[in-house]
This record gives sequence, C-alpha cells and structure tokens, in this order.
Amino acid sequence: MRMDKFAKYYILLLFFTLIITPSGAADITAYKDSANNIRNNKQISESLKIVQLCNWALYVNQGYNDNAEAQNIIVQAQNIANKHSNNDLKLPIYGASLFIEQDVSKVILILDVYKQYIEQSKNPLARAIGWKNLGEFDREQGTEALQYYFKALDEIKDSDHYVALRNIYHNIGAYYRGNEDYENAIKYFQLALDAVLKSDNQHEIAEA
Repeated sequence: MRMDKFAKYYILLLFFTLIITPSGAADITAYKDSANNIRNNKQISESLKIVQLCNWALYVNQGYNDNAEAQNIIVQAQNIANKHSNNDLKLPIYGASLFIEQDVSKVILILDVYKQYIEQSKNPLARAIGWKNLGEFDREQGTEALQYYFKALDEIKDSDHYVALRNIYHNIGAYYRGNEDYENAIKYFQLALDAVLKSDNQHEIAEA
C-alpha cells in the first residue's frame, strides 16, 4: 500500500524533531562553568574550542535567555581566535554573533564582515556552514533564506560532509514546509534523511 504524501511528510518531520531537538538541558546552577570547561580543555584543538564556545553561547542565549553571559562567551571565543591569523577561525564567532548581538547597528557590521570572510575562505565546508547560517538568520529577518541555503548546498553537494548536508537539506525542507510547499518539503527532508544514513563521520557533528 502506498504511503500518503502527508503521512510520509509527518513521519519525516517526526524523525527530524527527534534527532535535532536537544536531549536535555544542562544543570542551570552550573551552566556558567561550561564555557570555562571548554576553554580549559587541553584535549581538543583551539578551532574546536571556538566552535563549541559559539554553540554554547547560542544555547545560553536562547535556552537560558542570558544574553550577557552569551556575549561573554563570544568574547572568550574571540580571544582564542585573535591569537591566529586564519580568518576561518572567526567564522563561527560571526555566525553566532548574528543571533546574539542586540544592537542593530552592530549586527549590520557583523553581517558585512561575515559575508566577506565566507567569500574569502578557501574551505568549502566553512563556506557552506557560513551560507547556511546566513540563511537561518535571513529566514528570521529577510527574504533570501532559500538563496543562501542553495549557495551552501552548492559548496558541498558532491562531498561526503553528510552532517552538514543533512542540516542544509533539513533547512531547505523546513523552508518549503513553512511556505506550504509540501512536495518540495518531503523531497528535501528525504535527502536529509539519506545524508544521515550515509554519515559515518562523527567528528563532523561539531563543525556543522
């Protein structure tokens, strides 16, 4: 018996709700110590520390509604990045700052510099994640989200960066779902699911 399109859509939606929704929140009495733990972890590279600090800053800002602490964590990430000349290390910082900074004039400056760094990067995965982040930001603020998502996809569509591909396909599917284009939503949710099933690189999760 053929599955109804809408039934298939809701199954895919449920699947991605389960894999993308965080499994639990950190202890609220200890969350401010987490950034220090990341920064002082000698077992991970400085580039990974920056990524993890930025992800934690976003979580603190959105999950705990603590913008001041989120900004403080971003400063910690900046201090690490400033030790190096590689602007790719700054990409996660600018990407997170778009969603954390509350001063509109500063957001405009962040946006301009972020786009420049993305375009200058020689790393296709870094560019893809940058365009994806701009799509997520623009989905809340503007009208070019889908264009950014497809720019991200073009960077790595023939690669084996399956976790990043999953996120991009999922965002495209969510965009179409939000615009009630269920046929394309199903198509891209299915591509996201396919990318998950192909993924065998657990280390890439932190990059995406």
